[in-house]
Amino acid sequence: SGINAEYGGMLFDKSYVFTGTEGYSLPDHNTWFTQPPYKVSTLQTFKDDLNKTKDKLNDKDKDVWHRHTRFTNPAGNIMRNVRQQLQAELLTQAWAKFYEMAGKIVPNSPEFTSVHICEAPGGFICS
Repeated sequence: SGINAEYGGMLFDKSYVFTGTEGYSLPDHNTWFTQPPYKVSTLQTFKDDLNKTKDKLNDKDKDVWHRHTRFTNPAGNIMRNVRQQLQAELLTQAWAKFYEMAGKIVPNSPEFTSVHICEAPGGFICS
């Protein structure tokens, strides 16, 4: 069945442009990470509760769980459609994400020379 283009755009077509950054520079690197970690106790409680709930899935049948998650995932058919249309060598979600990002951020310009990515997963590299 898949998802329609409008709904898909609402879910996946997110990008941000930062304005007013002229003259801005990063703080001195010696000041980075000198404060204790910022923690929100309510969010930590949510995280602990989520992990307890996820632990309950350990004894579930994997095939049944995968059928359920495929059914409830609105993006579930995207990878199948991409696989059929592009026949990528190593198609992963990372591959698809990089392909999407590159299509949006790499300008079609003779002045553009490179994109730099740190710690990219293998799917990014194959894309």
